[in-house]
Amino acid sequence: MSEKTVSKVGAFFLLRGGGLKRRLFISMILIISILMVGVFIIVENNSKKMILSQGKKRAISSALYLAALSKAPFLMYDYTKLEQNVGEIAKEPEIVYAIILDREGRVVAHSARDDLIGRRLSDPISKRAMVANSTFVQEYLYKETADKIWDVSYPIFIQNTKWGVVRIGFSKDYLIKQITQNRKDLLIIGLIAIMFAGLIANLLSDRITVPLQKLSHIAVLISKGDLKQKIDIKTGDEIEDLSRAFNHMVYELNKQREKQKKLIEELKQRNQQLKDEIGARKQLEEEIVKMERLRALGQMSGGVAHDFNNILGAILGRAQLILEKSKNPDINRDIKIIEKAALDGAETVRRIQEFSRIRVDDTQFVPMNINEII
Repeated sequence: MSEKTVSKVGAFFLLRGGGLKRRLFISMILIISILMVGVFIIVENNSKKMILSQGKKRAISSALYLAALSKAPFLMYDYTKLEQNVGEIAKEPEIVYAIILDREGRVVAHSARDDLIGRRLSDPISKRAMVANSTFVQEYLYKETADKIWDVSYPIFIQNTKWGVVRIGFSKDYLIKQITQNRKDLLIIGLIAIMFAGLIANLLSDRITVPLQKLSHIAVLISKGDLKQKIDIKTGDEIEDLSRAFNHMVYELNKQREKQKKLIEELKQRNQQLKDEIGARKQLEEEIVKMERLRALGQMSGGVAHDFNNILGAILGRAQLILEKSKNPDINRDIKIIEKAALDGAETVRRIQEFSRIRVDDTQFVPMNINEII
């Protein structure tokens, strides 16, 4: 990590004033809150199901109990006792009404409305309750109290003969109020738990962030070149291990700095030597290039001179041969001009050979008698 990067990291912690702590704290609270919400939903749903299930079982039990109490009074036509029985059952706060019907569907006892005694009930709920031969539960809105209730009916059989039906109106809204109260209690418990969790999260975040802030502060100083700094953190966990590793890193940095200084000095010396050697080599290469150019130029000029000598020799020999044979003064005058030009060319070739330092002293153009040679 570069010094600039370390400085930025340290400055982040110092300027933010515990930004990591806030993030840790908020993260812990969010996690705990999510867990609490999940627990709340699960507990609330289970509690709701349990309350409704237990309420329905209690309603059925009340109907069975009322039917059991009503068998003897039915046999003796003791309607007063039946009235007492429905009144006793209706004392429970969740019981909206208790009704006993005879085999004809007439009301023989009613806990809420005495005016219905002796009358036959013709509403759909009552009709379905009368024809049921076992426990029968119906849910509907009771208009008298505007409650949602379970109407639980149970037939009264005496010696396999149906003598009547008992009906219990069990308030579902009463159970919903209990569910609502349970929900409020769970919310209060959850809020208290979150508060305690916040305190614990604050302590845990301090345990993590305070040593890290010390570490970041020292890192900033070290990034500025102060390698005398040391970190003394005693937390007994990974942060303490990190501080020890950091101190070891600083120690190694000091060693590396000293080595680096020595290496820099050696590199400076070697660089100077290399510069000197490169300069000498470059000068030598330039001399070699010049020599190669001159050698190539000499070879080229020597080759050109040789070729020109061959050409000029042929021209000069032919011109002299014509001079020997020709008797025409005009032609001889022109041939002499050609001969002179060939001799001038030979002199030019000689100069080129001298320039290229390739002398051919034994090559000369002189007048010769071709007839004597032949």
